[in-house]
Amino acid sequence: MVELLLYVKKGVRNWAVLAQRMGRDEDYIESLVAQAVDLGLISDKGRITISGMDAYYANTRQIKQKAYDYSLYFPSSWCAGW
Repeated sequence: MVELLLYVKKGVRNWAVLAQRMGRDEDYIESLVAQAVDLGLISDKGRITISGMDAYYANTRQIKQKAYDYSLYFPSSWCAGW
């Protein structure tokens, strides 16, 4: 469902193109779209709704980014007299 929301968010409106990009059968995509419309995640015209955006961001923001190490690195070739 999250993959469907991603493609709808990107602007894919044709269900045949959705099926091709997701690597699924068109009948499966049609049933998935019908489920998403029933849940209120996408509109009847194929646009993502506010609740669909909330569901998309809730499922994609679970990946935590690594904290960057800000310590400074000096190569030994830069050091004079060490």
